[in-house]
Amino acid sequence: MKSVLGFDGGGTRCEALWIDETGRLLGWGRGGTTHEWYGQADLVEASVEAAVRDALAPGRDDASKPPPELCVLSGPTGRMAAARLRELIAPAPLRAVSESDAFFAASVEDSGLLVLAGTGSFAHGRRADGLALTAGGAGPVIGDDGSAHDIGILALRAAVLAGQLPAFRGPCTDAVRQHFDCGRRWHLVELYHRHHPGRLAIADIARIVTQHAEQGDPVAWRILDTAASRIAEIAREVVAETALRDENTIILAGGATASPAYREALARHLVPLFAGEVKVIQPKYRPSVGAALLALREVGVECGRDLLDRLDGELAANGLADPIKG
Repeated sequence: MKSVLGFDGGGTRCEALWIDETGRLLGWGRGGTTHEWYGQADLVEASVEAAVRDALAPGRDDASKPPPELCVLSGPTGRMAAARLRELIAPAPLRAVSESDAFFAASVEDSGLLVLAGTGSFAHGRRADGLALTAGGAGPVIGDDGSAHDIGILALRAAVLAGQLPAFRGPCTDAVRQHFDCGRRWHLVELYHRHHPGRLAIADIARIVTQHAEQGDPVAWRILDTAASRIAEIAREVVAETALRDENTIILAGGATASPAYREALARHLVPLFAGEVKVIQPKYRPSVGAALLALREVGVECGRDLLDRLDGELAANGLADPIKG
């Protein structure tokens, strides 16, 4: 009986998922960031250890749990995460794949346009013949257009302008100011420049924006539309460079796309990039499952209907069916 470990790293959290060749879920674990940037390098090893420890934790039926034959790692991780993961899963080998590979596997798709909007962002185009291109993802200052962080920055700007211009005033900008306990616009300016709340805290503002957009706040809608137009500008060039105009699939992945309002804004800007009818979908599975499915294929297991049906049931029974929330 073969088994594999799928590991998804991320700027906010990481996740390890252990399954066997029948689709049985053998273990699952979560840790913190595996991103070495933004002063988080000292957290990486502990994050990997927490996720793997819980995923491979001993249980009653250990005799029926074959040790993993392979671990596939995806996501924005650096050398530290890969090195520690390699130590923890030895003697099983480690194979690194791109986030895009994991998301396409998690979507059960082979080609199309993938737009990731999580804490960070990127656009990835993939043709059926394997030609692919990724653009974006350079971080919150010089990249990550249309990400949760980008939405947060746009919301902070709107909240500051709301102190001067009535067009920016509304429930959303009031909520942003209250979120940071800032009574006046200048308090927000001082907060950002003197006591920067950090990348994750700014990305968290996206929740406030999407909530108010879904309640009809025009300021919040404008913020989401602007963010969507920014990532769509990059996606347009990806589609052109990879000749994807005749493709018919757009995959929207990442935590920011959990919002129906933001998915609507993204679709409004992305669908016109294609020549014909387009289906806009979200991944069927979380990226750690996508990594595990890639690992199964690597060890020679066909991921057929029976395997996926059993996996669906196992994920649902363990509260892991949602591709975004865990």
